[in-house]
Amino acid sequence: MRIYLDDYQRSRGDIVKEFVRVKSEDYVGVLPYDPTTGELVLIAEYHRGVDEVLVQLPSGKIKKGQTPLQAAKSELREETGLSGRISPLSRLWEMGMFFDAKAHFFFAEVDVSTMAKQTLDANEEIAIIVTTVKEIYELIFSKNRKPID
Repeated sequence: MRIYLDDYQRSRGDIVKEFVRVKSEDYVGVLPYDPTTGELVLIAEYHRGVDEVLVQLPSGKIKKGQTPLQAAKSELREETGLSGRISPLSRLWEMGMFFDAKAHFFFAEVDVSTMAKQTLDANEEIAIIVTTVKEIYELIFSKNRKPID
């Protein structure tokens, strides 16, 4: 990752001074779904940048020499112990104003009953969450949901 402090000229001619720009590696996110049970597999992982445990898709950086699909297969296997048929969903820039990293998202058809042991990197501590689409929907649309401060 590299951080730059740039001046640049907009199309209308005005100059933006000391704009922060971050160059970072592209990354993948995988949505594992078991069509037999209707279960989704998410992960919970502490992220130092926000000092919080976040519930998210299995994800990770695309390593040098990997394609996004290879990275998706690797991250799914490492973080959840699962493998399956993977297909692309979308590619986007989540914070294109500041970051140049592309996010590649994939859908994986998995069999949750075949979940093996995680093979985490030394700096990772990840809990696996197996849930259903219905539970996620209820969480999102619950009247008892607490607002974020």
